[in-house]
Amino acid sequence: MQYYCCLLRLLVKNVFVSMSAIVAALNGHAAAIAADSAVTIGGRKVFNSANKIFTLSKYAPVAIAIYNNTSLMDIPWEIIIKEYRKQLGESKKPHLIDYITDFFNYLSSNNYFSDINKQKTFSIPYILNYLDALAKEVGVSAPNFENILILKINAIISEHKKPLDCFGGITKEDFNNYNDSLIKQATTEFNNRYKAHIEECLISNLLYSILVCAQLQANNTGLVFIGYGDDELFPSLFCYETSFIVNGILSSVHLPNKDGVVKSGTDAFICPFAQTDVMDTILRGIAPQVEDIFIRNYSEPIERVFIDMASIVEKDNISLAKSIRDFVNNNLAKYQEQYFKTCRQLAFTEYISPFINTVIALDKEDLADFVESLIKLTSIKRKISLDQSTVGGPIDVMVISKGDGIIWMKRKHYFKPELNNHFFQNYFRQ
Repeated sequence: MQYYCCLLRLLVKNVFVSMSAIVAALNGHAAAIAADSAVTIGGRKVFNSANKIFTLSKYAPVAIAIYNNTSLMDIPWEIIIKEYRKQLGESKKPHLIDYITDFFNYLSSNNYFSDINKQKTFSIPYILNYLDALAKEVGVSAPNFENILILKINAIISEHKKPLDCFGGITKEDFNNYNDSLIKQATTEFNNRYKAHIEECLISNLLYSILVCAQLQANNTGLVFIGYGDDELFPSLFCYETSFIVNGILSSVHLPNKDGVVKSGTDAFICPFAQTDVMDTILRGIAPQVEDIFIRNYSEPIERVFIDMASIVEKDNISLAKSIRDFVNNNLAKYQEQYFKTCRQLAFTEYISPFINTVIALDKEDLADFVESLIKLTSIKRKISLDQSTVGGPIDVMVISKGDGIIWMKRKHYFKPELNNHFFQNYFRQ
């Protein structure tokens, strides 16, 4: 029995729980945020019961939403958030960014709820998965498998040399001293698995590149902070992605392109996260996949016209034909970029900007309906397409305003509220 329990623990540890659809809309009146309930386990099994939006404080109008990985070092983010909320108590902060700073300081002061040894060993499965993916990309049966793999590893090391801001003080020497046993274990396991002879120093440099200088995407958690500081009249939203812990430091990367800060009553933002393709189609007026098709196929017919023209001219004027071909080779990419830049500017002026301007006027209830509808459309698209239904289940909708604070417009419970009055009575006692 003990053996099977150990085996189960090993299997569960290597399962990822991820995928989400989250969207927020902010204007001068309020902020609204909605999320689906689907989580995907092991890339196949889907459950529709996950909570992704949480109040960050019981007393202040601030909330947090999570997407992708739902845990940090095997500790569910829900537990971490609620523990932070407990220690925050009734205290309020002047700006939303102050809550964010305090939240990350709280994580650091609690050693990320794990000891140093756990932080090291937790990385091993992800590192080996990364190396496995590289090996499969090369092809284990390739005649020069080892040489090609080494070239790929060196290319990755060359591409990622600068530490992330959060790891600015970690040198390669610090990393090697901290992860000495981890590097040896990863090198030994990989070499044994593929009968290779990759040097330990090369694996060490690779790990430094992917853990310290780049986010390892498979293990990221998106954290969306939204609401009001005590001194702020308008709402704001800030997005971060977290991943591994290296030398006692959590990789935390701010994604400013996903932020939304309302500075006046005439500002509005729509911020989709995680699976955004359907929402982007509505917000931008064209599906991202369709736009990619246009971009990939734009230059081919134009290039063919000039090449055919050069072939016709070549009979009488070889020099002119060569000039035409050189002009195409040297300038077509530049004109393509100018064309699509103009298209994007026109799309923003004619479609996106008027769309956002309507959001400026939406009141609290309409904001809530708007974000819920975007999640519903994403869910329907997943349901009727050949894609896996990774968006679905009940939709949680929260509205945050300066005057009323946090209001749940829709919220699922794993229990019947009418049978658990004590839960609501005790909510503000903790």
